[in-house]
Amino acid sequence: MNSDIIKIGLRLPQTDKHHATRENIIHFAKAAENAGFDSLWVLERLIWPINPLNPYPGTSDGKFPADWQYIYLNR
Repeated sequence: MNSDIIKIGLRLPQTDKHHATRENIIHFAKAAENAGFDSLWVLERLIWPINPLNPYPGTSDGKFPADWQYIYLNR
């Protein structure tokens, strides 16, 4: 194993209703492979409360980011 090699991956565009289409994800994955990227990553959140007791810390209003809500609300 050569420790001098850095492997780089990309996150799939799985959020935002304008980008998270089947066609876009397939195109992105094929383009990443053709460009020589080593891996593709996805967001992983299996559970999200409907009415959370604590605000989401990653936004100023405490709500789950709007483009991420697309994943959960539009299946």
